[in-house]
Amino acid sequence: MNSLSKTFASAFLAYSIHYGVGKLYSTVCIPDGLVGFVSGILSVGSPLCQIGLQTLTHTQSTFSSIVLMSLSRILIDTMVPSQSSNSEKKES
Repeated sequence: MNSLSKTFASAFLAYSIHYGVGKLYSTVCIPDGLVGFVSGILSVGSPLCQIGLQTLTHTQSTFSSIVLMSLSRILIDTMVPSQSSNSEKKES
């Protein structure tokens, strides 16, 4: 597997976990409506909800790091010529 497909797979995995845990957190820990507002006061502090919230925080950080590193790599590759193009110029 080349580095580009690993990057896309990592971003997809981080986003999928983030999305799934976000949906689970909003359903279990803070449901919609007045009942959710009242029950959320008690359930947000539960260990399951804390794990969900920490997972959301870490997957957000991971996904943004992957995106930033990918954009940085693209920028560097456009600014700095690759080694293979330098060696081809020397041979000509």
